[in-house]
Amino acid sequence: RTLMAIMRTSLSMIGFGFTIFSFFNAVATREAIGHIVPDRAPGRFGLALVVLGVLMLVAGIVADVRYMGKLRRQHRWLLDSEWGGGVDPMDRSLIVVSAIVLVLIGLIAVGIILIRI
Repeated sequence: RTLMAIMRTSLSMIGFGFTIFSFFNAVATREAIGHIVPDRAPGRFGLALVVLGVLMLVAGIVADVRYMGKLRRQHRWLLDSEWGGGVDPMDRSLIVVSAIVLVLIGLIAVGIILIRI
């Protein structure tokens, strides 16, 4: 549940950063706003948001893997103890795989922004 909340926030930051980059690059070419917004400001701000979203997601993945490892060790101890009768083994969640795919998407967005800056 916590990793999913981190994924939601990271996805918002990555999407918002890339959108800001794209929007301001399109608007900055117009003469009305071109003088107000410095040339590289949209790229830097968008890049900062995307990188922050990716870093936050990586930290969330690491925290989730560590926490789930701890829970699995406790669960294994319970299964091996005399109180463990009738307890099902813990299934692995695919949420970490989804988070890793989101990290890859974020890294692609970073690459696109760096190429266009």
